[in-house]
Amino acid sequence: MNIIISGAIANFPNISNEELLDKMKSHLTDCQIYSLYPTPEMVYSAAFDWKIITKISSVLGIASFLWTVYSETIRPIKKKF
Repeated sequence: MNIIISGAIANFPNISNEELLDKMKSHLTDCQIYSLYPTPEMVYSAAFDWKIITKISSVLGIASFLWTVYSETIRPIKKKF
């Protein structure tokens, strides 16, 4: 059984969506990762910039990876404020 995980990073100076996608692609090799690149003249209502399609058994690995990214990039900035 597969699961879809959607997400985005908005207004955060330490890491961009492209950098996060590159990290995900290099660390989560058993997942399919998709990113939305809208054309300038189109209007989209979705706020998610990327999706991961994977087996349910891989969810703990993905959660661990996302927690590591949070701990290394987002938490240090949040502590300053």
